[in-house]
Amino acid sequence: MDQAKFHAPRLYNTTFVENKKDEIEEKYERCYVSVQSLISGLSEKEVHDVLNNTLAKDKAHEESVCLGLLAAILTDPATCSKSYRDLTLVARDGLLCVQTNLSQLILERWVKLTDTVRAQVLWLVREMIKTGMNGVDPLCWNLMRHMAGGDVSPKNVFLIESVLDILTENRGWLEKFPLIIATSVYTFLRLIEDHNSPTLAHLQKKEIAFTVSLLRERFQDCLMIGRDLVRLLQNTARIPEIESVWRDIMVNPKSLSPTFPGVLSMLQTRTSRRFLQSRLTPDMEQKLVFLTSNVRFGNHKRFQEWFQRQYLGTPEAQSLRCDLIRFIVGVIHPTNELLCSDIIPRWAVIGWLLTTCTSNIASANAKLALFYDWLFYDPERDNIMNIEPAILVMYNSIKSHPAVTATLLDFLCRIIPRFYPSMVERVKAGVYTSLRQILDKRVLQTLQPLFDSTKLDRELRSMVYNTFPDFCFPPPIEGMTIWRGPPDIENQNGGQPEAVFSDEEADVIIKVEKDPPPKATKGSLTILQDDSLQNILTASLMWETFEQICLWQLVSAHNMPISIIIPVLTKLDFASHAEALSAILLMLQREKPTAELVKQVLSRDVGPHCDRFVMSVLLSWCREHENILAELIASLLSSRCPAVASPNKRKRTGTRASAAPSAERILGHLDRMRTGTKQFYKLDVMQKALHQAQSSCTEVQKSQFSNLFSLLEVEETTRGKGSGRGRRPANSVAKKKIAKELISDSTDDTSEDEEVVKPRQAKKRKKNLVNSDSD
Repeated sequence: MDQAKFHAPRLYNTTFVENKKDEIEEKYERCYVSVQSLISGLSEKEVHDVLNNTLAKDKAHEESVCLGLLAAILTDPATCSKSYRDLTLVARDGLLCVQTNLSQLILERWVKLTDTVRAQVLWLVREMIKTGMNGVDPLCWNLMRHMAGGDVSPKNVFLIESVLDILTENRGWLEKFPLIIATSVYTFLRLIEDHNSPTLAHLQKKEIAFTVSLLRERFQDCLMIGRDLVRLLQNTARIPEIESVWRDIMVNPKSLSPTFPGVLSMLQTRTSRRFLQSRLTPDMEQKLVFLTSNVRFGNHKRFQEWFQRQYLGTPEAQSLRCDLIRFIVGVIHPTNELLCSDIIPRWAVIGWLLTTCTSNIASANAKLALFYDWLFYDPERDNIMNIEPAILVMYNSIKSHPAVTATLLDFLCRIIPRFYPSMVERVKAGVYTSLRQILDKRVLQTLQPLFDSTKLDRELRSMVYNTFPDFCFPPPIEGMTIWRGPPDIENQNGGQPEAVFSDEEADVIIKVEKDPPPKATKGSLTILQDDSLQNILTASLMWETFEQICLWQLVSAHNMPISIIIPVLTKLDFASHAEALSAILLMLQREKPTAELVKQVLSRDVGPHCDRFVMSVLLSWCREHENILAELIASLLSSRCPAVASPNKRKRTGTRASAAPSAERILGHLDRMRTGTKQFYKLDVMQKALHQAQSSCTEVQKSQFSNLFSLLEVEETTRGKGSGRGRRPANSVAKKKIAKELISDSTDDTSEDEEVVKPRQAKKRKKNLVNSDSD
């Protein structure tokens, strides 16, 4: 029969702008038209014969028939019973094909489906459960995922009530699936708190009865949820029926399950990701995953604004923030590569969710959701990624948003004695274990800048000190005495806290400020020792600015040799350690360049253009010690780019006192220094060293340092005209070149570097153009 006579109803809601069909809808339409063209006008027996004959051809025809009948069920309520009967009679796979495609439709296209199609999906699920079809439980799980929290719109309420009725009517079927039981309890416990308005009282009453019956009769299955079951029970404990269950959990646990030891076992069980994921719709999950894995920090505002309008724009939606935070904390665990990138981190998204919350109750619940894994944290069972966001929200907000840090610290201090008064020591131990794990895993190197920050008010700092006294100070360092007084004692200098130095150290600081540094060291007082200075300097990088300045004044007063201080240089970051870099810069400018000093300075990374430390040191030395500096740099560069050796011999570089910078790093610093001086590169030793470096560079490196090498090329050409020392003519025999990789840094001071130099075929050297692009 002509297929043009049949037209499939639309599956999706469409607008004038979005009227184009996607590949899924087009597939359903093709199958619908194909089946209708086969069975139109036939008797019931003829229909079965035709469909069976078509299915027998191949898998493609079998799928076409099944999807055609499924499309008829979803779009035509009047004939859905007949279409379902035909489907069960002809399907040969137990409706596996139908369930697979229906599951895809629910997960990926539910928000687009028309009201008629949604109602028919629910009808079909109910019918498959009644007729005993296998594989329906995943469909129920997917439907529950679309029962959004914080949403009391008619469409969402209709879905919630329909699924609740299906599960209630088919209790015997439900009890065969422990996972669906646990997911149902977790889902409806969460939704009960949203349905407290008079218009939803009837729905809430049915939800309470259904949930309480599962808790009392199938409590052992519910225990798989973990500690978040306790959180949801606490949120709804004001309801008498749930309060009764809560009282039995606390006082009479054996009445719920003979093997249930008590609430502590629940709190010590980490909640599975499956349950945390179940409280976000697939669309929400997709948007959050995209935000935390693709959006760069700084470009995230418009994405957050869109998410706010779409899902958090109503007063009822405030309760959704707990679900979002639990999902981010427990499900989104970025890789190390993502953590090191410029993608917006999890803590920033959580900070946004906390700061845009407008309800005090929702805000308190959101904070509890953030810290919930801290309270009974066990490194053997829990994941460090579950506690990392909370500490990073506080740490990274202390400077720009101190109010966020203050509210979170206040909440953390108060939740320890209030969460479970009879187990306050257990809760405190869990929080302490979390903090130690944060330090052990190097999430933060120290908590002192956070817990003892001057951005916090006096009362809060005192509370933090009393709650976490072991974490309010830098770790003890050999060679320095740290004052352990309470952090809320203030001096008379603008209300700033006293620096954490002993009384003797404070006296020295005052004396250094009043007298020149040499006078401060004339007595017998010695605070810093040579053998411990490097440890102290390294640890001080985490101190506050004032404390670092005081320390460097002490170092200057002791006239410490620069050789003891300079190894710290490679550990300093331009953006984070301005105090230490400034102090070392002043010291180096007073020194005469030596081979070791030049090597240490050039070992720093070639950072961003705003990092002018190396350039400043080299230019300072260049003004007074130009020839010496040129000899030292040329010697170092030549050693990293050795002359061409015999290709059949191994070359030993010998044991070195310390690792030297790579040739590429040296060239990078010289290229940066080029903007401050040109005369330096015209010295003979620099010309020879640059020529040797150029011959050892790869083509990529030659291109990278082309502006630096252009100084060499112009100079060689100029000298060649007068002295005959320029390049050979183009028709002369070309010199053999051996391209070698620049020698990398050695990390083992006692090892010997060996390399085998392999020759390449000689190439004719192209003649360089005079007046080439130079700086």
